[in-house]
Amino acid sequence: MLGISLVIIHFLFFFSKNKKNKKICLLIFFFFVSNGFQIIPSEFISFGLPMISKTYDFSLIIIILIHIIKFKRILSSKEKFKQIKSINYLITFSIICSLYSIAVLDYEAIDVLRVLRPYLLFFSLSYFYLFTKEDLLYTIKSITIITIFISILYLLQIPTNTILIGSPSGDVNTNLLTGTSWIRYYNTPMFLIISFILVVFQVNFINKKVRYLSIIILGLSIIAPAHRSMLILTFGIIIVYYISKTNFRNKIISGIALFCAILYLSNVDIFLKTASRTYQNLNVFESSKYKQQDEMNTFSYRLAHFIERAQFVSKEPLESIFGLGFITENSTSANKLHFNVGLLDVKTNKITQIDTGDVVWSLLILQGGWMIIFLNILVVYTLYSFFNKHSISKIAESAKIYLLIVITLSFFSTELINVGFRCIILLILAYVKLSIYDEKKTKTIQFSLKK
Repeated sequence: MLGISLVIIHFLFFFSKNKKNKKICLLIFFFFVSNGFQIIPSEFISFGLPMISKTYDFSLIIIILIHIIKFKRILSSKEKFKQIKSINYLITFSIICSLYSIAVLDYEAIDVLRVLRPYLLFFSLSYFYLFTKEDLLYTIKSITIITIFISILYLLQIPTNTILIGSPSGDVNTNLLTGTSWIRYYNTPMFLIISFILVVFQVNFINKKVRYLSIIILGLSIIAPAHRSMLILTFGIIIVYYISKTNFRNKIISGIALFCAILYLSNVDIFLKTASRTYQNLNVFESSKYKQQDEMNTFSYRLAHFIERAQFVSKEPLESIFGLGFITENSTSANKLHFNVGLLDVKTNKITQIDTGDVVWSLLILQGGWMIIFLNILVVYTLYSFFNKHSISKIAESAKIYLLIVITLSFFSTELINVGFRCIILLILAYVKLSIYDEKKTKTIQFSLKK
């Protein structure tokens, strides 16, 4: 009953006369989003409650109740702050897609709701507007510090060979690095990348004396899973961005751009040949090593995985728009699918049809067609443009870099559709918007006083 107790505590603090305690509400909200900050087992939080399969369901309960209780104030906040239309489009389409799945495709409402839930978390932006700028900053700072602590526990797993923290998704997966005795733990902290960026770019969250130690801890936590793509892209984007801010940036950027162009041109023919072979020989994967866990990270596998599902969805106009609807792996409709490329379910000895591991674009095109892919890209582009236009602080700059990393990593991870990414980026968005509003308000007052 820990979850219910914390929801009650949340509302006691939210409506408390002592507004200083209100910021605790946000920590409770993110406690649920992050699966108990990966420290408290989800079983203790949900305690077998019906309809609660993920800890972030409690966050949704909070959002729904707040929207009912504070409906008028939420409407006024929407008038105060310019809306991010792309987010509204994505929410609207996800609701339409869920109704289509129930009314037209005759899917079970409970299964559809499971897929819809992460999209409903976009409503948390309106919830964040109900707090002060200082409350939001406190939460961003607290999440960063908590992530540093969780990263220490994460790293201790390697020498002790003991699982010390949970996974954001609930299940902890491990794997031996091929040809070594190095155990790869995949339960990295949910807010690891954004926390690393915030600390690197000298956001004054922590003491200067421990800042460099924090960078090392967070950096090692990124390195430890030995995820090559994540390493190259995360550190590469941060380094390039950091260099671009130096005085000699033009020479450096030109050199890097030239190097990338040469690298691309020298490999483009190989890439096209690989893509062509992958496209023409999808059935080869049915009996190939690409089903094996240690081959999961190959680009050919991901490409084949997406192409097979994109081909299937694109056959019919309606499916091109809505995909197969909000379908889940355990649904009856999923059993009728016969994709050859995918993860091998050791329990059934069959290829998983909907669950895609970390191939995010395959999952999106199945559950929402080309439209939901377009809208997800549009949301990232809109948010990036906003933070680029309003780089009023290191936090806004950090969010911009984070978005670059996430959209690039979307070919190799599910970060793009993770609830943690959506909630933390919306929290930063609310903070920046409130900062802009307060700045304009201050200027207006100063102008009035001069008159």
